[in-house]
Amino acid sequence: MQLSRLTAVLIVSVALSACHDSTAPIFRTYALTEIDGQPLPVTYMGIDAGSTVLSGTLYLDNAGHVLRVDHYQDYSANTGKTYDRTERLHDDYRISNDSITVGSFGTCTSSCRGNEVGVFSDSLLTLTIDVLPRTRPVYTYHAVKTL
Repeated sequence: MQLSRLTAVLIVSVALSACHDSTAPIFRTYALTEIDGQPLPVTYMGIDAGSTVLSGTLYLDNAGHVLRVDHYQDYSANTGKTYDRTERLHDDYRISNDSITVGSFGTCTSSCRGNEVGVFSDSLLTLTIDVLPRTRPVYTYHAVKTL
């Protein structure tokens, strides 16, 4: 009985691993938790408009690609209305030891955003614009546990 149970577990394990696509990208997911030390939601006000960062998620795949999805609520003083907005940014990333750089690593041929740099670990990720001095804003992400 013990041998047949062990055989069954082995067969199921082999079958499950055969169904897994080893070329599929593996994702690490990080949730935006604070900006400049302030927990979300964080609001930025201008002269006649404002934006509130409601949430954000950063997805890293093993191929060096990053997808950032941020959710905002914008306010216009001209209309007196609020609008929900989702922004999706696709970039590349590079990790060296405990540092991460997110952005574009090729030649920029049109208007380009600056790269972002930060600290990287399995549980925490920070990003800020790669302009000296690196002071603000600092985006702090925490790893989302996957099942």
